[in-house]
Amino acid sequence: MVRDDPAVAESIVVHAESLCQHEDHLWDVINQLSIPVASLTDERDQTKADFETEEMVKAHLFMRIRGFSQNEFADQLSTRSNLIKSVEFDVNTLDAAPSQQDLSYAWCNFSDDTQNIVEAAAEGIGQVAVEHDVISEALVPVLPDEEADEDDGQTDKEYQKQKATKLINLARKHVLPEFETGRAAHRTYSDEAILDMFARRVVCTRTE
Repeated sequence: MVRDDPAVAESIVVHAESLCQHEDHLWDVINQLSIPVASLTDERDQTKADFETEEMVKAHLFMRIRGFSQNEFADQLSTRSNLIKSVEFDVNTLDAAPSQQDLSYAWCNFSDDTQNIVEAAAEGIGQVAVEHDVISEALVPVLPDEEADEDDGQTDKEYQKQKATKLINLARKHVLPEFETGRAAHRTYSDEAILDMFARRVVCTRTE
């Protein structure tokens, strides 16, 4: 494949879609994603770079899919070992995780075409991840034109209700297996009912 070919983005999204069919978490999708590094342009001196091109591409994909700024994502990396493992950064401690400066330096040394490929791939992966319930639509940045299209023919109340329903369904799928209150067996409400009520309260508060 020709270097910086726009088709590279499509190939990354196609692979991500296949992974979304059997993975439940975005970090697992990113972890297994094949990045055609030979088809991208990274101007950094690879003999001196602390983090490889593939690691940085995966980092920027995850960051853009979730809508994090570089500072926000750097903070996430410094506290969450699952993200370190997902992106496959070769570090032994969280203190050695990439900083905002590392993320910025790598991005600035990607060619314009490579940056466009990463951005296009992130948008595509976000869409297929939502379609396969890997992540909630509420967690994916909405482009202005897409938001306008969704609002056409739909009241704000209907739109918010639709978003709330999707968020609650994702909470049931991903949070409930890890949700354990430790309450007595003779409780009036099940843990699932408590989670459902809590999720609805949070969503209603966010959409008011």
